Amino acid sequence: MKRIVYLFGSGASHAVINALDPGKQLLTADIRQKIHENENDAKVNNTPIEIWNELMNPMVDIEHLISILETNYHYELSQNIKRYYHDAIIALSKDIIDKIDDKNFKPNLYSVLFDFHHLEKDEKVICAFTLNYEDLFEQTLKNHLNINVDYLINKKRFKNKHITVLKLHGSFNWANTRPVRIRKAKNLKSVDALWIPPGVEKKKENYPFNILWGKAFDFLMECDVLRVIGCSLNRNDWGLIPLIYTSLRLSKKSKPFEIEIIDFVDKGEKIKSEYPYLTIKTLLEIPEVSKYLIDVYSLTSTIIPKFVQDNLSSDASRKLNIFELWLKAKRFDLQNAHKSLTTKNKFLENFS
Repeated sequence: MKRIVYLFGSGASHAVINALDPGKQLLTADIRQKIHENENDAKVNNTPIEIWNELMNPMVDIEHLISILETNYHYELSQNIKRYYHDAIIALSKDIIDKIDDKNFKPNLYSVLFDFHHLEKDEKVICAFTLNYEDLFEQTLKNHLNINVDYLINKKRFKNKHITVLKLHGSFNWANTRPVRIRKAKNLKSVDALWIPPGVEKKKENYPFNILWGKAFDFLMECDVLRVIGCSLNRNDWGLIPLIYTSLRLSKKSKPFEIEIIDFVDKGEKIKSEYPYLTIKTLLEIPEVSKYLIDVYSLTSTIIPKFVQDNLSSDASRKLNIFELWLKAKRFDLQNAHKSLTTKNKFLENFS
């Protein structure tokens, strides 16, 4: 049985929200636009126009901007930008999370994924890492699947089914208290939440992040597959690369874990070229995905490159939802193996 660890980045929650409502987005451009809508707030807080223009510039990396401000001791300015960032994410995800929280829900990609794992006997999810500050994933597990979440930040005991979720950058629903308390994200202000705000250097030496990152290392040492969904493993996530590399080097297993990149093909290829010392599979190198594309889309070796360019690249003219596509491929693979798709919730069975 393969032991699986998931790593969810912002692209995963974006895919979940976008699949439910194509008009809603949760990418950096959308966060920047939501911040722009509150321009009066910036004026009240005396954010200099040159800083505001930098923040609104799509060519400027928000995390780098915050880091530069802090390096130059502009702490009040950086705190304001962190608050704008926090409030924008809360606003963009609020409607979806409220619906899940009230249980007036429509199954989403997260609920289909873990419904799939109720059936997949050859895989076992041992942990999920997430870099996301909102709690869309955790609310889905709790309200759609009755799976409790163990954040490992308190000594709570779970009698029912649960899963360990390591929020490596903290969460908008963690109150910065001792002990840490779980609250509704929309009820906590940025300054009251326990999170590592955007910045090039993620400071992980303080509690509980030192423990969470240590536990992440332990889970990676145990896993057979690390599935990365919606995370580009870029320089802003630099702390992840030494973590992954060290766990691979120190693993005593005869076969080190593989890394599956569930993302646009060009992004997977870029990650693979940047980190040649990691065992990485891009989207098309995942057998069930390539078989799904060939059988369902009637692709041939000559057609695949154009299909990828038009549908599976980050700059494609008709972008497909990669998380959704991958799940459909997993469902198709089960179906071809004549395995049952029926679960109590029927999320996977009704997924098409």
